[in-house]
Amino acid sequence: MKLLLAAVLALGVGANQDSSPADGAPASAVTRWSVKVEREDGEAFVTVRADQDPLLDVLREIAAQAELSIDGADASWRRTLVSADLRRRPLRQVLAFLLGSVGLRGEVRQGALHLRESMELAESVDSLREAAMASYLRVLRDFPEHPLADDAVHSQALIEEQRERYAAARANYESLIERYPSSELVPQSMFKSGTLLMREGAWQDAAQRLSDLLRLEREHEFEPRARLELAFCVAELGNFERALYMVDALESIEEAVDVDDERRRAHVRIKALAGLGQGREALALLDEVDRRLGFATTKRESLALRASASESAGLRDEAARAWLSYGRLADGAERAKAYSRAARLALDSGDELAALFVAQLAKREGLELPELTREARQRLALDEADLASATTVQRLARAERLYSSGLRGEALKALQAIEPLTPALSPEDQLRFQRVYAQTLAAELDVDAAISFLRTALPTVQDPQARKELYLLAADLLEQAGRVADAIEAYRGKI
Repeated sequence: MKLLLAAVLALGVGANQDSSPADGAPASAVTRWSVKVEREDGEAFVTVRADQDPLLDVLREIAAQAELSIDGADASWRRTLVSADLRRRPLRQVLAFLLGSVGLRGEVRQGALHLRESMELAESVDSLREAAMASYLRVLRDFPEHPLADDAVHSQALIEEQRERYAAARANYESLIERYPSSELVPQSMFKSGTLLMREGAWQDAAQRLSDLLRLEREHEFEPRARLELAFCVAELGNFERALYMVDALESIEEAVDVDDERRRAHVRIKALAGLGQGREALALLDEVDRRLGFATTKRESLALRASASESAGLRDEAARAWLSYGRLADGAERAKAYSRAARLALDSGDELAALFVAQLAKREGLELPELTREARQRLALDEADLASATTVQRLARAERLYSSGLRGEALKALQAIEPLTPALSPEDQLRFQRVYAQTLAAELDVDAAISFLRTALPTVQDPQARKELYLLAADLLEQAGRVADAIEAYRGKI
């Protein structure tokens, strides 16, 4: 479990990085995005589906199918990623959506698509989105029964998704479903609403919405994907055998259409196997899928599956680290669940300090884990009322463990409580106290507080080696604070 704390400290770097084919992917990587251009009455209509895919590749395919050349493209845009799910939209509208979402502009003239960077700042782009939303609202207020009213609501939902305002996006999808039940955009809206509910961890509501989609009395292209996502919801709700049956049935009906579909089917199977207690089989399958197919847009879902599978396999330390990493990427209820699982596994492993650290990390992110925090504190006897039977040396050892585990605030409280008792300690234990107290003061307050304490403590230290050690500690703390001149004086025995 010590590795869990190391993982916590390492999360500050790279925890939110995506694994995307756009960065150094092999040329043989399977394309996830799709483009289709159709013409009607001389106007080009575009259908495009992309999920964090290279902008330049998508633009080149649109231009090729629309019989346009590209002017002003920059090769560096291959690392610029876009997401979209647009169906039969006018070409100019599609270009405005794709390019505007990444701060670019484009126009079609004289058989060419002219691209350039927008001069607008990010705040201005968001202002444009706000203006677009306001325009759609005015149109819907004035023309609620217009043939394109459903498209306006759908566009609002897409804009909200682009802004990562997922609850607002889902509200717009639900509005479209309710107000325009005969719209051809209803199946897509039902699917999007269901997947957004899944993102929130509302598995029962998501399952209901996806089931409603599958019961529609009309043909639509979302049936296979809806069945697959429903199977994932079923697994999340604990019906693992049924989820396994559902994915088996889907594979018997049709093969996976692309790498995303194949990966997602495997993820449902992994989730079900872990739930059925076959954790090691689930981990083996997950390793094989990640190696052969790569991660999805981010490692988020893979981490959640690894956490569940590791827990099922009895690998508590690995499960706790995976839950913790997943929590840093998840949202809402899923984040709270992940932190709670990580802390619980730490407690079950007997590592109360790790559990308390996870709880404090969650608190800094606005989440409370009161029961787990209370249990960890009780086991550690952190409350002064529980320390009556502990010796001063035992309390000092506990404070040292708190400091070394990163719980600096708890360490400071513990050290302040035993400071009046330190004269009765042996010289060796007094030095231990002075060392950890100075380090804790520097970490929790500032270096001046630590140096002030050391100035007071040094006259009471008789052993020359101990005095030298405290001067070296003062120099180190000053150097870490960037006060080089004062550090040099400390090295010379002056503070």
